[in-house]
Amino acid sequence: MYMLHFCLVFKAGLASLQFLTALQQHPTILTHVLCHTNKRLTAKEVEHLFKPDLISTELFMFATGVPCVPPAGIDLTPRLEFLTSSKFPMANTCSNTLKLPLLHCYSAF
Repeated sequence: MYMLHFCLVFKAGLASLQFLTALQQHPTILTHVLCHTNKRLTAKEVEHLFKPDLISTELFMFATGVPCVPPAGIDLTPRLEFLTSSKFPMANTCSNTLKLPLLHCYSAF
């Protein structure tokens, strides 16, 4: 039951940004990003997944605790978790984990 609710909320979030429509029109364009693979991403690859205007230094610092990718890179695989117990985003910089709240609508975020 929870998974069904999560899927509906996730689809509604994607639809609110017209991302769902774009993904339905071009289903293969993000296959390498959205589908599981055993290949570990490097910090450089993660950096290139996002357009510069979509991720800021403040968000990167919030999630990792550093203002930019260090010269040695980041060994830990970045993780994204969803919270049901908080209205605010959280981060665990030791494990490079960004925790986002599951809210009923995009405007509540």
